[in-house]
Amino acid sequence: MDLITSITTVLGSIIAVATFWSGVHQYRQKLQLETFRLYADKYNEIITPSIVIKWQSAIQSTESKNTWHELEPVMIKYLNLTWEEMYLVKKGVIDKKLWQIWKTEIDHVLSSPFAKSVITQCNYSFLQSYINHGMKIR
Repeated sequence: MDLITSITTVLGSIIAVATFWSGVHQYRQKLQLETFRLYADKYNEIITPSIVIKWQSAIQSTESKNTWHELEPVMIKYLNLTWEEMYLVKKGVIDKKLWQIWKTEIDHVLSSPFAKSVITQCNYSFLQSYINHGMKIR
């Protein structure tokens, strides 16, 4: 009888721990999805369909054009969003796996002459440091 009680207690404990970890995993997935949606919405408010072609052109351009001047407020909003995301990744609020999804595009934009121009013009030292250190979150 003692053996059966012990086995039942151990099995109950294992099931309780497994249930707890499953709940934690599901909660983290839900939180990551909500974070992704929140920041995707923020991005979509900045890079709207009406400017996406101009935005891409400005990012790919190596010369300062009228488009750069026109899109400077958009770039500033984008840089502020990027800084917010980087800060939250460093603090562990945004999961690094989620950050990796965004990182390729962020690196592409930040390495563009247009972004570098605005970063310098606005003295965004935190982003300049990111670029200078191989675009890695430290």
